[in-house]
Amino acid sequence: MKKLTTPTTVYEDKQYFYVTDHLGSSAWVTDRTCFILQHIQYLPFGEIFINQETTARRFENDFKFLGKELDSETGYTKTDNRYYWAEAGVFLSVDPLAEARAWISPYNYSQNNPVGRKDPTGRLDDEWEMNKATGRITWKNDNKHYDANGKEVDRLFNSKGESIEVSKGVLSQPQPNKEEFQTYAFPNVNEAEGFYYFSAESSNVEWTFADINLYGESIGYVGTDYREGSTGMPERYENQYGHNIQRMSHSHPPPGGPPSYNIWIGGGKGKVGDLNNARDSRYNYQREVYDVSKRTIYGYDRYTSIPTSNQTPMWNYIKKKY
Repeated sequence: MKKLTTPTTVYEDKQYFYVTDHLGSSAWVTDRTCFILQHIQYLPFGEIFINQETTARRFENDFKFLGKELDSETGYTKTDNRYYWAEAGVFLSVDPLAEARAWISPYNYSQNNPVGRKDPTGRLDDEWEMNKATGRITWKNDNKHYDANGKEVDRLFNSKGESIEVSKGVLSQPQPNKEEFQTYAFPNVNEAEGFYYFSAESSNVEWTFADINLYGESIGYVGTDYREGSTGMPERYENQYGHNIQRMSHSHPPPGGPPSYNIWIGGGKGKVGDLNNARDSRYNYQREVYDVSKRTIYGYDRYTSIPTSNQTPMWNYIKKKY
């Protein structure tokens, strides 16, 4: 490879390469000429067993066990969520998802099985499952999953054994109102929409997807309140984000159907439905209904005409999802 040097870009001689072991821990460190600067081996729980450094050149590697930074002052390893004490083989604070494993100490490292497991994040949110009848998402186990780029991800399974990758940490977001509804925020709005379609097709309840503009960035929200024939999630998102909503879609589980309208519910509430709710809303944005049975997306907004009893509705057919 040709050396690149310009008046404004000086070639960096201090380049270091980390060669990891099967756990991702730094085992060898070399410079750009492959000269070995450091060799490290670890005991099962991460305590340093061998630490060999060259005498020809002084080099201090801060990233050791699991590839995480070792705090030189405390001797603790900084994982993604907690400090880890390798000499004792325990974390120094409670697992944020400890309630999912009441049968083991919340301070344990890799369920006390450091040979067969690793825990670079300090939490146990790896595999999840969705209840088909209710749409509820619950933690399943801590099997590790990685995407095509080698990045650790969570995986959500449905009742058929089908699954979807979800960015790590999304499904473990706190759900203080989980008895009433679940809602998840995605920094990547495209990932949120894919998660929405998967969830809608994997359960018997209605799901809602909202594309929210916050400080110039699109954030995706997906949620359900476990109901089959209707959902209050669009109203929840409207109350919280209002004019920041750019687009919102909710699903119609089988038998499906296009946007509803003029449903008489009595009790002084009169006629309701998707078109009625849009007309009565203070906010105008692109609205959609995803018909799960036909895998069809219908679009409407605040000004879509509500058909009378003798009119045939003219739906704004957008596309078919394949």
